[in-house]
Amino acid sequence: MTKLFCVLTLITFDFAGLAQTNPPTPATGPAPKIAFEHTSFDFGKVECGQPVKHSFIFTNVGDATLEVTDVHPGCGCTTAGAWDKKAEPGKTGLIPIQFNTSGYNGHVGKSITVTCSDPSQKVLSLSLNGTVWKPIDVIPSAAAFTLFPDHQTKETRVLKIVNNLDDLITISAPTNRNAAFEVEFKTNTIGKEFELRVTVIPPIGEGTISARFDLPTTSARVPMLNVSAYATGQPRFTLIPNMLTLPPGPLEAVSEQSFTIQNNTTNSLVVSEPTVQTRAGLSAAIENMQGVDVQIKEAMPGKTINISLSFPAGFKIEGGKSAELRLKSNLPHQAAIVMPILQPLRQPSIAEPTGPPQAKRGS
Repeated sequence: MTKLFCVLTLITFDFAGLAQTNPPTPATGPAPKIAFEHTSFDFGKVECGQPVKHSFIFTNVGDATLEVTDVHPGCGCTTAGAWDKKAEPGKTGLIPIQFNTSGYNGHVGKSITVTCSDPSQKVLSLSLNGTVWKPIDVIPSAAAFTLFPDHQTKETRVLKIVNNLDDLITISAPTNRNAAFEVEFKTNTIGKEFELRVTVIPPIGEGTISARFDLPTTSARVPMLNVSAYATGQPRFTLIPNMLTLPPGPLEAVSEQSFTIQNNTTNSLVVSEPTVQTRAGLSAAIENMQGVDVQIKEAMPGKTINISLSFPAGFKIEGGKSAELRLKSNLPHQAAIVMPILQPLRQPSIAEPTGPPQAKRGS
């Protein structure tokens, strides 16, 4: 009987302990809750250049004040106006949005992120969807060319011009010319479809050249149609990155640096004889710097080459001097490939100021 009493007593104490270690669940207090009339708006079909304006309506269906703290459109072409920052329970608010359709064509979707104080959904997403159309469409929108440095030939791009208006129109050949491009214009379907053939004329140096061609039309909405052409001449090679920057000198520890040479020519690139050099100016004598370990590895033989450099502790480019890694190249008209090396000077440490020694008190 005594043993049974002890067991029951222990069980009673255990349940009491459990009751004390599990705190009661706090009651949920009042909270705001946001509800949108709709989170997506289909603006249908609008002409390119016409702004799309829409206000999203929300209601606070909770029982505490709702705060809308941020409205963030997904890109710069979409902006948010002055929205209602607070809504009391049962009240509504507006979030005005405007989408600039300039430069767009075809189906478009834009997103807007809303941040609020609703504990059940602090971040929500709104969207605008629809179709942007142009009265006169150019497909593709421009004639674009990329020419390699050692193999440039005439290339032609064909641009299709489509009249999306109900009325038939006439489009005439460009009124202006550019020496870098030849253009040929023709009508495919009277009043509806036209064609502009743009041919680039080599040689094209490094960089990009552009031209704009003006085509008169009989449309009152688009009296002059502007068509652009671009031609980019690739450099013989590309350095990635285009400069090496070391920690301040003299180096406190070994510094590992690397870069990639991308060969843009049709020739197979071979680099050799790496040398780190320094000079005080363009006309000054070149000095070779010792102690830098340079490794050359071909990622894609003849096309992509990885260069790694190991600068030793103590390495320093003296003030007023420039440094570079020079590699011998087998490319025609490109005897060497040069990678600039920069190193800022180490700032001198400033000693902590100390006060004058305290005078000894007389005994």
